[in-house]
Amino acid sequence: MEGVVGNWKEYISYLDEYDAVGDNWKDDTPVSNWNPDSKYKDMVYPRHFATNHWWTKSDYVKKLQNPIEYEKKFSKFVNRVSWETWISSYDGNFKEVRNDISKEPNNAYQNRKSKK
Repeated sequence: MEGVVGNWKEYISYLDEYDAVGDNWKDDTPVSNWNPDSKYKDMVYPRHFATNHWWTKSDYVKKLQNPIEYEKKFSKFVNRVSWETWISSYDGNFKEVRNDISKEPNNAYQNRKSKK
């Protein structure tokens, strides 16, 4: 959030050219790449801003499916998928400003019950 909110003027400056701007862009990725033991390991996690923080334009949002309807596509998996991927569910033009995987909590994803 530091980048997207703390540097909001920079981020919104890209909205003349892009539909959505954020950090830590992820392309379509099999769940097995980051959680090989998941019962959903055969599922492909759709493209998204992994931070789920972004800036966009109202004309782009108007093109997106109602988020409640979109969420229904992922009932077999956690709601997080729909929350993170809704902004990129339309064929838009996306800008990643920063990609700092050192701050991404991969360990937390894999050890959710460990409280670390």
